[in-house]
Parts: sequence; structure tokens; C-alpha cells
Amino acid sequence: MNHSKFILIYIFTFISINAFSQSLRLKLNIEKSDSLLLEEIIEYDVFELESKGCSNASPVMSEQYKKIDLLNRRISRNEFIQLSEHESPILRSYSIYFLMIKEDDKFFDYFIGHLRDTQILTANLGNFGEFEISVSDLLLEVFFLEGHYINYFNTEEAGILDTIFLNNENIGQYVKWDWFEEMQLKEEYYPKLKELYYQTGEKSCLFSFIKYKKKKDKKIILELFNSSEEDNKKLSLDLMSEYGMASFYKELNKFYKELKRKEIGNNNISICLYRNLYHIENPSKKMKKLFRNVKELVKERGLLKK
Repeated sequence: MNHSKFILIYIFTFISINAFSQSLRLKLNIEKSDSLLLEEIIEYDVFELESKGCSNASPVMSEQYKKIDLLNRRISRNEFIQLSEHESPILRSYSIYFLMIKEDDKFFDYFIGHLRDTQILTANLGNFGEFEISVSDLLLEVFFLEGHYINYFNTEEAGILDTIFLNNENIGQYVKWDWFEEMQLKEEYYPKLKELYYQTGEKSCLFSFIKYKKKKDKKIILELFNSSEEDNKKLSLDLMSEYGMASFYKELNKFYKELKRKEIGNNNISICLYRNLYHIENPSKKMKKLFRNVKELVKERGLLKK
């Protein structure tokens, strides 16, 4: 199957999931004891991970998780997968979650299918207490909490998720900006990423299109760099590092001289400048000299061990 057909099939699947909430839920043919366990999970009505927080530095184990884990071991794989179509958002979420942690070959199909599942449920994912979230956002949140990321998917799967996140502003609102920083560099993504930044004002989105290294985007970085706000200044230094700090040598060298003239400089910004200069790969002679100068400055001010 070629790439375009593959994407069209998944887009169709993604759109058709709107019918999901209108369809009849499957009735599982399971043992009575398992049915009672299912009812207890639904009645508790909170999605919890194995550990739902800490008390005196010790994990608090979730009784809800113990029950769903027990159910997962007592019923068949196909029956557990069928829970992804249950009327309870808690059970739908747990069904997809267990496919993920088991790295089931059906995970991506069901994961994509639930990214339009906007029903709200209550969740407790750790030290944040209980909060309300949609099934879609919960699945994305726990996916990243489990340490999975863009490299978890193959190229075609990642491309499908790129398209979904770029074109659906209400999907993945808690994780999409981190995803954009790591996703594949494709020229057709650039205008949409920049548009999203101006639409939302989300500064973390800057990294997603700055990495394309367009000359016209240097202006955005310099506007932040010339800001009087410390956070903007530090952000601009990180963006320069993403873009290529050598392209800003003139501005950085001038900034270093200004820091040196001040008896008491901004320590946070000085360290941020030092850190970003330190990570330059294959620096030119003038960038090496600038780094040495900044290193000496932060040492003089007691910000680095001599």
C-alpha cells in the first residue's frame, strides 16, 4: 500500500470515529465474577495509574489499577480490546492504555481511533490529584508519561499524527507543542507551525519552526533577545542555539561586553549564555573566543567552579 493511500485510510478512520459515541456498546460475555469487577471499576469512576501519588516518599498504590490489571489477566485479549468500545470512558481509556504498555500490534489503530473521543472523565496520574480531562488528552498524556515519544512510531504513523496535531487545535493540547519540537522536518509543515504560533502566542511553538533556519525568522529571535524581560532573553538564547548561534555572533559579542561592564550582571542570563555557547558543535575561532570570554566572566562572578 503506498503512503498516500495509507494516510487516507487513517484519516477516514479518524473522521469516522465521530460515530463512535453514537454506536451501541458491546456487551461482554464474561464470567459473573469478572462482571462484578467491571462494575466496581466503573462505579469508582476514576482513571488511575499503578501509583497515584506519594506519601512520605512512598508510592500510594491504586486499588483501581489493581482491579483493572486483575481484569486484564482474567479475560481474553479480544475481550479486553472490546472494552475500548464500552460506554464507560474509564474502561475505554484503560483498554487503550494496556495495549500501549504491552506494545500490542493493535495499539496504533485503536490509539488513532480514540483521538476524537472527547468525553470527559476524572483522572489521577500522580502527584497532581484528581482532575477532569477528555479521553483523547488522557491517552496522549499517559503515553508521554510512560516515556514513549515520537520515536515510538514508524515514519508513516508519525506522519499521520503530525497531520492530526497540525490540523486539529483541540487535540493534544497538553502535549502537541513538545511533539512539534521533535517531529520530522517537512517543508509543508513550516507555514502551519508558524501560523499556529501567531494564532496561539504559544512560545514553546517557536522551536518547532525556528529549526527550519529561515533567515526571516531571525527577527523574531532578536525581538525576544532585545526584550527587557529575563524569560524572553533566556528563551531567545535557547532559540539561537536551535537556529545556530554563529548567526548571532555580532549581537552575542555585544551582549557579552555589556555584561562585563556591569559589576553585577544577571546571573541567570549569564549562565544561560554560557550553557548555549558550550553546546555549539564545531565552533569557529571567533565563537571559541567568545565562549572563553563568557566562561571567564561567569567564573569571576562565582557562577562556575574554578
